Amino acid sequence: FRRTARRIQCVRFSPCGTILAAGHADNGVDIYTVGGSSSYPFQGRLSGCSGVVMQLDFSSDSKYLQVCTQTYELCFFDLTTLKAVDGKAARDVKWASFTCILGWDVQGVWHLNSTGSEINAVARSPDDSLLAVAEAGGAVRLFNYPCIGGGMDANGHLHRRPDSVHVGGHSDHISGVVWGCLLYTSDAADEEDSVDLGGRRLIQKKR
Repeated sequence: FRRTARRIQCVRFSPCGTILAAGHADNGVDIYTVGGSSSYPFQGRLSGCSGVVMQLDFSSDSKYLQVCTQTYELCFFDLTTLKAVDGKAARDVKWASFTCILGWDVQGVWHLNSTGSEINAVARSPDDSLLAVAEAGGAVRLFNYPCIGGGMDANGHLHRRPDSVHVGGHSDHISGVVWGCLLYTSDAADEEDSVDLGGRRLIQKKR
């Protein structure tokens, strides 16, 4: 099943349930078909990324994949050809999830004078109305989705960061956030309402 000796950073099933994508530290995404009897035939590798694949999202029709890398690169792929496409081809694509920390829909999460290291993870709510953001400093914030703010100036700087609600901040580093109630992982070891994951905690906040 596994096609890389390096770490697998993220995995996701397509909305149609027939494709499994595994992003890894070989700077690519391996694509598998979901077969019967727990079989996952290998279909090919999406290549051309410049860094470790950190987040990925399928389009609602399972035809496209967007990928965000550790080098702050946003890539788009056509899953019918397993080839990269430019951003214009994916401009009007409806994404089944939104976990990539880069993109038009999430540009407002970044601070005005951002160094690029402040945001670890984002997750759009199931009803597409909110965006949960995990910050490197230990905060979890909720923004309206899409999180556009005042847009960008000619130099690519954000005019204004949108208003947000602070819903958590219990550690020095929050590495991920997922909607259920609201789940996020933390390096802290003394959280209430959390489950020990062997050095990390899984923390649940009610909506």
